[in-house]
Amino acid sequence: LFSAAASNMSGTAKLFTPDGAKGSEMDSLGTTFFYAGLAGGVLEVQTLRVDSVVHEHVAMLKTDTQGHELHVLMGAEGLLHNHGVDILLVEFAPRLLMAN
Repeated sequence: LFSAAASNMSGTAKLFTPDGAKGSEMDSLGTTFFYAGLAGGVLEVQTLRVDSVVHEHVAMLKTDTQGHELHVLMGAEGLLHNHGVDILLVEFAPRLLMAN
């Protein structure tokens, strides 16, 4: 278990929380453009690549990252290429994905 956000690079990123600290389905590492005019907050979070921590075959990989899906998949490239994933389930938010 890791206390970090999956992304295409290890480091830090801004997590936008339109509903503040209570969290919501709209929390995202997306762009500030999408959240312009919304109340809420921004948290600095640690990020990591999925392929930097998973080094074995995976039966199922699910991502529901509110517009950050392509970044997560880029960060899993080594896992997908070197070890494989049987089922890849990507739930996405079209408006957030287009904003990123």
